Amino acid sequence: MKVLIATPRAPWVKGGVERVVGETAKRINKRFSVEILCTDPMGKDIGNYKWESIPVNVVKSYSSFYHFSPQYYRLLKQSISNYDIIHVHNYSSFMPLPLKIVKTDIPIVFNPHFHIDASNHYLSILRELYDPIFGRSIIKSANKIICVSNEEKNNICKKFGVKSDLVSIIPNGVNVRKIQQAKPFSVNFNVILYIGRLELYKNIQYLISAISHLDDDYHLVIIGKGNYRSILEKQIDRLNLRGKVTIYENLPDDAVYRWINTCTLLINLSNIEAFGITVIEALAANKPVIVNKMGGLAELSTIFPSHIFPVNLSLDSIVDTIKYVAPLHMDVNKINLSHYDWDNISDEILCQYENILLNK
Repeated sequence: MKVLIATPRAPWVKGGVERVVGETAKRINKRFSVEILCTDPMGKDIGNYKWESIPVNVVKSYSSFYHFSPQYYRLLKQSISNYDIIHVHNYSSFMPLPLKIVKTDIPIVFNPHFHIDASNHYLSILRELYDPIFGRSIIKSANKIICVSNEEKNNICKKFGVKSDLVSIIPNGVNVRKIQQAKPFSVNFNVILYIGRLELYKNIQYLISAISHLDDDYHLVIIGKGNYRSILEKQIDRLNLRGKVTIYENLPDDAVYRWINTCTLLINLSNIEAFGITVIEALAANKPVIVNKMGGLAELSTIFPSHIFPVNLSLDSIVDTIKYVAPLHMDVNKINLSHYDWDNISDEILCQYENILLNK
């Protein structure tokens, strides 16, 4: 069986969708023939590659958030008949749209990574036009939709009128063993850790404000990059927190895992999150987690209520919860994370492929 995975960016690029594609593709490729078609808005990686023994074709795109790419469309149209399954990722990108335009009987599996709200006002306006004109038909053209949480599934079904049995829930995964084997850094203070993009909707500004109300033995470590960094840097300077807040960009996974093992707790207050990979990574390292009580992050707090603590987006609530959670000691043996193991997740995806082909 030949599988084409269509995704906005290459699997070696840092990002949540890219991690999902990379981890599952290299496992699926052990049983079936996988190829990846993706784009690069910067134009640096354009070309054909072998990554983890998988052919990866990177073509030019003309937007860093939508990844519009005429070349992607042409290649898809030319080669689509070569595959038995098309697995496309990311609703908020150009990737699924050509599959609606190109008429084909090839089964389509769709991971939308769908957020009910856009990440900024400009995109919200575009979504008001895009969702009813293109989004509904894209969603309904899929033979199977894979969502990462009940939150995402419910939003998809309600917004687009999708039947529940068309949607399966397969969560994102984590590298449990690698995380648990990582050696913590030697520090003499409590590390509050955030990992993710630096954008307004991630609410990192609340974390920085919270640190200014905590004792000097608390230090905020932020790992990530994004358009909001310069504003966060100004907030750090304004609150005179250079000695209590550190931002790292482009850390390798090994270093990120070391910080996860170093931290006292991890915190993710994002408004827009169907699932939180870093939350499960923290649980793998036996760390408590504080999350926004809205969306997919709150759903995880119902699955692990003694390890994940939801909060309102108020300064007092965040500060008080940090003070309460920081002294806690988690018992990792009570947490079963096998459902979030990449091997098991890849097996679940393969089962979806096989069922679709059997019923074709």
